[in-house]
Amino acid sequence: MRFACFMSRSIDPRRPRKLTSEQTVSINNLPYIIKLHNQVKDLFNALVESRKDDRFQKAIKRLHNKKQRKRKELLKDVKERYKSKQPMKNSKRQLLGMVVDEDTQDALV
Repeated sequence: MRFACFMSRSIDPRRPRKLTSEQTVSINNLPYIIKLHNQVKDLFNALVESRKDDRFQKAIKRLHNKKQRKRKELLKDVKERYKSKQPMKNSKRQLLGMVVDEDTQDALV
């Protein structure tokens, strides 16, 4: 039963696989991301060329890693929400007599 459910979920064309552009942009508006971005800007403007490389590169790397980590967390949350709510939607659809919708039927063929 689990295998069948997993299989149907894996071929579902509505299943989220990537973040939407709005979700990706929302990460840039998080307070700690804004704070890190401001630190990077301050380091870029304040440091002398000889010291800029090391501290500036570390700050950029820290910002990039935080953004990437948050993207992964958000995608995981989106997938978990879909996984928990989609079976209910599928059951309602079956009760209404629409066993397989057109998008899923196209994916099966």
